[in-house]
Amino acid sequence: DLISSNTKTEYGIIKVFESPLVELQVLGITTGCTPLSVDFLDISQLSVPISTWQWDFGDGGSSSIQNPTYEYLNEGIFSVSLSIIDVNGCQGINTLNNIINVTEKPVADFDVNITFSCNSTETITFNNNSVGATDYFWDFGDGTTSTVQNPTHTFSSGIYTVALYAKKGVCIDTLIMTDIIHIGALMDPIFTTNILIDSSISFL
Repeated sequence: DLISSNTKTEYGIIKVFESPLVELQVLGITTGCTPLSVDFLDISQLSVPISTWQWDFGDGGSSSIQNPTYEYLNEGIFSVSLSIIDVNGCQGINTLNNIINVTEKPVADFDVNITFSCNSTETITFNNNSVGATDYFWDFGDGTTSTVQNPTHTFSSGIYTVALYAKKGVCIDTLIMTDIIHIGALMDPIFTTNILIDSSISFL
């Protein structure tokens, strides 16, 4: 029997490209209060040009530019991913896990039960209306302070500015009430009348 074969060999038909190695970097701070603006940088070292970038900032936001700046508006811990595709159609991706930590900024607010007293001393209760805070620091303007949420404080004669510092994590909001407390003062009488008469009037 005659056995024959026919073989053809071609070289260079199949090309295999290496997937791009993706490197990303966060510039500046990664922890802060809302709104937190963060700069991101693509530092990938590649031998071929990139055709597309796709950033995922972990909170539903994204970007298709190479080096974006992104503003986080919500509290949370977020992972950031960068996916790139080079001109050969090869894709690479890299993720920085739990890299961004955003805390919602609290709002300091308070009111008091008494702002004016003719007495030489007066005990005043402070009502803390702050939102989103976990720690508090009061400065009563007379050299004393408190970390109680709703403090009571006794003032002697004088005029006092009171400040409340409301804190959550690294975030602090401050409310300063200038000259809000008046103790031991005499109030000037204020009155009006719409009666016009010619005779003199004596007030007793």
